[in-house]
Amino acid sequence: MKRGFTLFELIVILALLAIVTLTGFTILMTSSNMYSRSQENSDLYYQVRLASDVVRNEIRNATEIEIGPNVDDLGAIKPNNFIAGYEYLYIENNILIHYSGSEKEKTKAMITELSPMFILNLVDSTKNNTITYTIEGTISNSKGNRTYDVKTTIHLNNIRNMDGTSGQWIKYKKP
Repeated sequence: MKRGFTLFELIVILALLAIVTLTGFTILMTSSNMYSRSQENSDLYYQVRLASDVVRNEIRNATEIEIGPNVDDLGAIKPNNFIAGYEYLYIENNILIHYSGSEKEKTKAMITELSPMFILNLVDSTKNNTITYTIEGTISNSKGNRTYDVKTTIHLNNIRNMDGTSGQWIKYKKP
């Protein structure tokens, strides 16, 4: 009686082992990609929600609000020419900035190699003393773009008369 495997048996075993290894590797890579995308989405959702919450909390009790039409217009006056006594909210380099005497970053730039972007659009209504804004975040990578946005309407507690306007930055006074 001979011990050992024949050449044919070894080839079959190696082929089966290769199939099992390849299947396991494919499952591992798919799981890793799904985790990475899930983490990117989670970061995007968190940053957009954080920006929305900061805007809401800052302007809800404002006594004066001015909405600037264009972020480029803000660049001409900031920060040395900001008006004392006012606070500002705007987005610069993918970061929500709160200015109240000095710039304070309220969100992180997320994952810079994925080119995130916030777009802040503000529209207010004089009827209900409300302000509506949308903050949008986008992650772009080799698999395409993913976008998440939050649209919020806030009741302005201390503002009674306000002209309808829209823009990309906010100048306000708090009590």
